[in-house]
Amino acid sequence: MGVSYRILPELNLVAVRYSGRLTTHDNVQSILEYTRDPQFDTGHNFFLDFSEGTEFDIDFPQMLSMVAKLMPVYTGRKSSSLTAIYAPSDIAFGVARMYESLRDMQAPNQMGVYRDFDEVRAFLSLGDVGRRALHGLND
Repeated sequence: MGVSYRILPELNLVAVRYSGRLTTHDNVQSILEYTRDPQFDTGHNFFLDFSEGTEFDIDFPQMLSMVAKLMPVYTGRKSSSLTAIYAPSDIAFGVARMYESLRDMQAPNQMGVYRDFDEVRAFLSLGDVGRRALHGLND
């Protein structure tokens, strides 16, 4: 499974790209890696891109454990920061909605799960930037 993140200070954004097989372990590791990055900022908005995920090896107990491990990161973020999950497939959307429901019980910032990238752009006020451009890829 590939998880990579890219910090775009000019957009106040962290773009996280998931590809292949998604596990809670990989997700926790990538978020903790970001918190150690010199550009880490509690006010960054997040764009989580599940569009290239091919397998979601996640069950409810694993999701609960992941949310518990990351709760200090969630509650440490500024309440004005936003998180958008782009999950166009049915499975990705279901997993993302489960995550949103569990995280929203305690996290102070707003999150949205979207099947349409135009809705992600609107939610995060990204203008006309392309999804792949957020990851440093050519469209």
